[in-house]
Order: sequence, then structure tokens, then C-alpha cells
Amino acid sequence: MAQAHSPFVHPGGMPHLPLHPVRVAKINYALFDYIINGLIFSPANAVAVRWIVRTLFARRRHITVALRPDIQYHPDIPTLRLDVHCKKGPVSASSALRPVVIFVFGGGWASGNKLIYGPLGHSLAEAGYVAVIPNYRLFPNGFVADMLDDVACAVNWTAENIREFGGDPTQIHLMGHSAGAHLCALAAVHAAVGRLQQEKVLSSSMPFTLPPLKRPMHPVQGVVLLSGVFDIKMHFDFEAYRGVEEVSAMARVMGSTPRGFDSASPSVLLRAIREQGGPAAAAAARRHLPRFWLVVHGDADDTVPRQEGEDMYRALAEDASVPGATFKLFPGVNHSTPVVGACAAEAWNVLRASASTGPLHFIATSM
Repeated sequence: MAQAHSPFVHPGGMPHLPLHPVRVAKINYALFDYIINGLIFSPANAVAVRWIVRTLFARRRHITVALRPDIQYHPDIPTLRLDVHCKKGPVSASSALRPVVIFVFGGGWASGNKLIYGPLGHSLAEAGYVAVIPNYRLFPNGFVADMLDDVACAVNWTAENIREFGGDPTQIHLMGHSAGAHLCALAAVHAAVGRLQQEKVLSSSMPFTLPPLKRPMHPVQGVVLLSGVFDIKMHFDFEAYRGVEEVSAMARVMGSTPRGFDSASPSVLLRAIREQGGPAAAAAARRHLPRFWLVVHGDADDTVPRQEGEDMYRALAEDASVPGATFKLFPGVNHSTPVVGACAAEAWNVLRASASTGPLHFIATSM
């Protein structure tokens, strides 16, 4: 089933694709769809042009956002850097601290760069937040355990340093899109499972071996998941249906085995908590999971089926009984629109949250 067992895959390299006409047609269709809808007619183009024009022609005194680029955040890898988007001007002891959003971009676990999401960081900072956007290791230089370590390091760096940029270290939220949403969800759920095992609420011998973590992750208050992948086996089957499972990096990133797929699936892990430990384990998990979750998906997403978002929400609300879990399904919305909408300040009311005001809100006003 997985790529490691495929006769068309060279270990560590690109696959040799079978020249079956149906597979060739599917791959060509997926590539054509990506070029037309993902590049040429992508709504991201309009957002980028609008943001560039606005930035170039804004009067200097009207610029309220500062960019602090290329800050090393990983203690062991100097080349891993992040950007901070924050309010312009000095931060004093009397300054009101802002909630923090750490955005983890998508790209099939194999592509992407923080520079692409400058408009998102700018929009979040304009809306009253401090935005942190890290680069992380991508396949083939990184696998799922490496990526989780990078997310943990980004969160830990933020907790230790964000105050000097005007951010509140007690109000840190993770937000991710597509593969980035998967990493955000897996990092938060994996940390909770690890703590339950330390407390002996769960056995250390889960039905599958979790990706190893090199360090604990500082707790976060909330998680926003946009068009995410949450069940790797389900998504592998969907990739096979589309004919792209051999060119996708996902199976190799996750370990190329059914057990590896399960251990890297946050919705499967949440179900395993209740199945292995019963209601008592689910109740204990709520102490270690982030308080607020928002799962966002579009019903026109043909890259990641809406079922993955629905199943993730059910795992949070039913298996883990997280009271602050919300699911938003938007009609006519495709895979990229949620993050493109987040880049456009006029399209979203972004992340109204604090310890005193209650749940994390990420509600589209014009989708």
C-alpha cells in the first residue's frame, strides 16, 4: 500500500511512475488543475497585488506594522529562521500585550516559504496581533518527527521571546493551512498524549509508535486549522484515487507504513485516547489539549476532502470532549481560499481571543 512497498519507488528518491494511461491522465489533470486554478487564476494573485500596491503607495506615517525578519529560532539548526510581524514602535513595560499567532504554512510537506505569507503576517499585525511565521524542514530534508520538532521549537522560542515584540506569551495560538494544519494539530495532540503517558493515564505501548519528540512544546491556548489533513491513511487513499500518491511526498514523510500513518494522524490519536483509556483518559486529555480549536473547511475543496475536517472536529468534540471545539464549513470554498481570505484583512475577522473573553473566533464575513 505505502510507497516503501511499491515496485515503482526507489528508496529516498523519486518514484518511477507506471505508464498506465489512466494514471497518466489523472496526473496530467491534477497538474493542469494546479497550474490553472492554483497559479494562473488563484485568488492569491489578487491579494498579493493589492497588498503590494497598498504597501508601496502607503504614506510612511500610515505604516503601522513592523517586520522583524530572519530570526533564528531552532537551538540546533541556525538556518531555520522565522519572521515576526508586529506593531511598529517601541515596546515599553506599560505597553498592552497582544495575542500571538504562529502560522505554519502548507505545501504538501515538501514546499513553501515564510516569505510567501508576508501579507498574512501583515494583516494579522494590522488586526491587533503579533504574527510569527517560521520556515521548517521540508521533505526530503525533513520527515514528520523533524517537522514536529521545528513546530515545537518555534512555539518555545515564541514563549520565551515574544514579549519584546509586544506579544503576550500566555496567549499563543497555532494556525496552519493544509499540511501546516496537520502539523499544528499533530503537535498539540502528540504533546497531550505524551503527558498522559507520563501520568500513566495511557499506556506507553499505544497501538502504534508515535513519532519521537526531541523536546517538550510550550502549551498553546488555541489552534486554527484551515483545510487540513488529519487522517493520513484516508488521505493516502484519496491521493490514490486522484492518481498522485506516488508523486506526493506525504507517504514518505509519514513513514510509508499503516502504523506510521496512524501515528501521524491527529484524529486517529484522539480516538485512540478514548479507546485505550476510556472516558477517564478523555477527561484527562482535556487538561493538556489547547482550550480552543477551530476547524475550517470548504465544501468545494478537491485537494483535501471535507470529511477530514469533519472527522477531526468529531474526534475533538466527541472522543476528547473538548468543549471549545468549533467546525466551520463554507459553501463554494476551495482548498486555498481560507488562507487567502486570512491574508485579506477585509475578508476575515481574525482571531478575537483572550483569556477573559472566551473562545477563539475565526469567522469569515465575506467568503
